[in-house]
Amino acid sequence: MNSGIGTDAAPRWRKGMNSIARSLPRFFRTMGFGPALAVAATALLAVWEPAMLLVALPFCALWLVSPLVAWWLSRTLPAVPVHLSDSQRVFLRKLARRTWRYFEVFVTADENWLPPDNYQERLADGIASRTSPTNIGVALLADLAACDFGYYRETFYHITIRNGGNGLTVTRVVADGNEQPEKFVPLIDDRNDHNVEVDVG
Repeated sequence: MNSGIGTDAAPRWRKGMNSIARSLPRFFRTMGFGPALAVAATALLAVWEPAMLLVALPFCALWLVSPLVAWWLSRTLPAVPVHLSDSQRVFLRKLARRTWRYFEVFVTADENWLPPDNYQERLADGIASRTSPTNIGVALLADLAACDFGYYRETFYHITIRNGGNGLTVTRVVADGNEQPEKFVPLIDDRNDHNVEVDVG
């Protein structure tokens, strides 16, 4: 989808903002309360309760370096290149195809295009016609992966418009050989080809 916003500047802007947000001075400014509290607590204990200083000192030290620890944990780690053998690639391809087949077979109009919870092969009606947010999320991820791997078959609507006069009124709509009395066709992503004829007059 095209948009009027330039796409080249956006990644640079986000990258710049992320680098600023993850800088060490930024962490100290954001989490300055911890080190300030550590210094204040150490000073107060040194004056009022010197005997407790040894007990509190490790905790004050942790508060003092907390921005440094948070910055260190928030660093972006370099991506480690993955080198797979041919047999490993074939295995992963087969595993991905088998995983996608579950959604390809069971996410249908009968299930309201929602992924069923499970399927039990030994039962006559083995489909568990219920779903969950987790199932829906996994199905969406499977759809994305299937598009990347080339498994997903797109839905095509082949539309023919016949103009029988000078008007712009839709007089007849036929979808896959069935006339539509409401003169419209609901678009359903069922991964099939559909032929639609529209008469305008």
